[in-house]
Amino acid sequence: MRVATVNALKAAGIDEIYYAPIRAAGGAADAPARLFPEKKVSLAGKGAVKIALNIQYRDSFNGIYLKNLIEGFFISVCCFTSWNDRFAGGKLDGVDILSYDELVAKYKKGELDGVVFSQKDYPQSNQAAKQSLKEKGVGRIYTAPARLFHTFSLSVGDLERIFAPDGSPYQIGLIDISTTDCCNLNCQGCEYFCGLRNQDTEAMFTSYGFDAFRRDMEAMRRLLGDEVYQFSFVGGEPLLNPLLGDFIVFLRALYPYMDINIITNGLLIPGLSAELLQTIRENNIWLRISSYPPTLKKERAIRDRLNSAGIFHDFSPPIEYFVGRMSLRGENDPRTMFHHCHSKYCYTVRNGELAHCANVLKLDFFNAYFDQRLSVSAEDKIGLGNEALNKREVLRFLRNPSPFCRYCNTQARSVYRWTPASQPQSIEYWLASSAKEQGAGAAKKGSEL
Repeated sequence: MRVATVNALKAAGIDEIYYAPIRAAGGAADAPARLFPEKKVSLAGKGAVKIALNIQYRDSFNGIYLKNLIEGFFISVCCFTSWNDRFAGGKLDGVDILSYDELVAKYKKGELDGVVFSQKDYPQSNQAAKQSLKEKGVGRIYTAPARLFHTFSLSVGDLERIFAPDGSPYQIGLIDISTTDCCNLNCQGCEYFCGLRNQDTEAMFTSYGFDAFRRDMEAMRRLLGDEVYQFSFVGGEPLLNPLLGDFIVFLRALYPYMDINIITNGLLIPGLSAELLQTIRENNIWLRISSYPPTLKKERAIRDRLNSAGIFHDFSPPIEYFVGRMSLRGENDPRTMFHHCHSKYCYTVRNGELAHCANVLKLDFFNAYFDQRLSVSAEDKIGLGNEALNKREVLRFLRNPSPFCRYCNTQARSVYRWTPASQPQSIEYWLASSAKEQGAGAAKKGSEL
């Protein structure tokens, strides 16, 4: 969200826009002393603790909202900061935007008591920025939970959550919920292996049942609380699952403040039922439409349908290319591959299991179609039905590469133009440029299916 949102309200004739101040909570008068003991500050000590707010956009609405929400009592937002040096020297909401180097200098001089990140901002950028500041000597780094952006006042208990003495928690990224393995758009080289269907793999393709979905989401809630950045219903094509409306209602009740998306190719949207569209709108679900060539041919019909239903949506930039990044021999260093992975903060839940990526959970399709023997170990995924599992174990798993990362080459990806798949499919579309020779035999095997 950005300043443009506020400007749009003003353009519509709404001139008076307010932010509610922090509200006191009983028994919390000693909170400042606990959180910032060296400051010797009381709850009424106006501006005694000076912080910076990290932003990802020059006109960040998240930054403005958080500033107006958090200021009061003993907190003062003295500056914004961003990894993007182009923003430095500017202002946001009348407050200076500093580069990271300028921020570090103020922190080391004692002119700044910490930096607050927004959990509503993209987690991959946040984690990299936090690590950079930490390496530069900024010790106090905090995270404002996403749910604060759905409130109009802040309790001292909320402040305690932000400024916990143990510092900024690991920010869990996007959780993809694999609602179905089926898709109505057969892409050549689909990273979810959805196009790999023949007599051997057909029976493997399933849709999530409601009981399994409920168990998985309750387990996620128990293990991770509201620390997740965002949930996305994915597929295949999630709109093919007839239970999607039930999933939406349940997940929204479980996570009232979470950003929830549906990632779709959009082709089914013009024909969606009024009932499902109403469910999507009433539960504040955002439709993120992947702009494949067939999708763009129907863009006007898709937009008209969603606009008439009052549903928030956006289209991705045109998808013209796919990439191959797999290596059949598994010779790559998992840590190196994980470090360079563009989706390492995006995890997948499917039928009782949590993994770093969908490839782990859907590998059987690939192996069966191309007669391969790539292996998945117990260390590559977590069983959500394990009652003994705790948050610390889950976070340790998510923060580190899994052995399966050895099958990915994130530094030598092959790039090819998007096309609908032809049958039989060639394994080469999934392989990194350095692994093409490995797939010659498999491509021949696939052609015999």
